[in-house]
Amino acid sequence: MKLFRTFLPLIIGFLVIACQDGPSEKTIQKPVTTSADVSQERNYKGKEEKILNHLTVKEIPADFPIYKDGETKEEYRTRTIMWAKENLELIKPEYRKKVENFQIK
Repeated sequence: MKLFRTFLPLIIGFLVIACQDGPSEKTIQKPVTTSADVSQERNYKGKEEKILNHLTVKEIPADFPIYKDGETKEEYRTRTIMWAKENLELIKPEYRKKVENFQIK
């Protein structure tokens, strides 16, 4: 009987803890995606980081080619490289030769 009285509160305590609601999917906050993020992703086909990595500026220039619906990856790439050829001063030195030597296939 002493053993029962000793462990009963412990068992009840574990049951109470186990039955408590933990964080559910409804309470876990998900990252907020702003309309600016979505439009940038659409505008540059999700390549914003790669584009900025090749540029000497901190923001993608306003005249940088925007992805057009239905355009293939190769077509978009060609347009961006043609833009880069016309704006070599915005391209990092380590990428300039590749841009200068680019030929349309």
